[in-house]
Amino acid sequence: MKGMRKVRKSQLFLVCASLSFLVGADKCGLPRKTEFLSGNGDYRLTVELDEDWQTKPGNCYATLYREKEELWSRYLVNNATPVRIYVSDSGRYVVTMDDWGSLGDIPIVIYGRNGWLIRVHSLASLGIGTVADLGRMRASRSGFYWNEHSIGFFCHDSTVFCVRLQINKMILIELSSGYAYGEDESNIYGLHQTDKKEWEEIVEEARAEVRRMALSFLESDDKDERVTGAIVCGQEKLAESVPLLRKLLDDDAVDERHYPGRSVQVFSVREAALEALKLMGEDVKPVKTVNEIPALLPNQ
Repeated sequence: MKGMRKVRKSQLFLVCASLSFLVGADKCGLPRKTEFLSGNGDYRLTVELDEDWQTKPGNCYATLYREKEELWSRYLVNNATPVRIYVSDSGRYVVTMDDWGSLGDIPIVIYGRNGWLIRVHSLASLGIGTVADLGRMRASRSGFYWNEHSIGFFCHDSTVFCVRLQINKMILIELSSGYAYGEDESNIYGLHQTDKKEWEEIVEEARAEVRRMALSFLESDDKDERVTGAIVCGQEKLAESVPLLRKLLDDDAVDERHYPGRSVQVFSVREAALEALKLMGEDVKPVKTVNEIPALLPNQ
């Protein structure tokens, strides 16, 4: 069993210029990031965006390089552009998530050697398309935020891609075939040749990396990563996270959320840390997690 490589750099996000938390009304500018590195820095994917994508869909052009050598280039299957992109350390696989402004329609797409399209997944093919699962996801006009506060990475020597979801599910994707599996589904499709012991090693390797990344996220400078780390640490009941979670109860980062007739500031990191500590049965004092934003009068 080969060891896990560091993967933090390969978890690369396209950043929304502005995001409203109003369910049913999203306001996103064009993504800023157009270059993505593998975790080891050996491979670089560039994405060229068409600013008129709403009237000229399907013009998202990607090129993979090893240093200055072009390995492949092609138009991606997106109407606009992916929301997240991951490049494997081997350079053999590129995984994209979602389409800009249309979340959940093509949640995961896998490209292989020479840019070959391996698989286009739906939420159903990932095993998270049930009414019960969808009901646990935030939704808006843009779609289902299925991978909100998720952790994604390559493992098993970059032959498997793992996504650990906020709804407390882990998806493992065999990259050569593109098939997706839950933690307990070892004997279907391509992985039928993987014996039980090796499958258990793959699952444990992935779970260990989830735990490692979740703990590291608690000390991240990025607010959303701190929230993700708290959510996962609570669900995984990681006792070693308790001291860091208690520190996050004083976190000052806020999100504004707008609802009909009222707006609030939510201390989202505190909220996630508080819930995580409760899940682990820890005694915690009341913590302020919400500030009401006073409504403006018509002449203000």
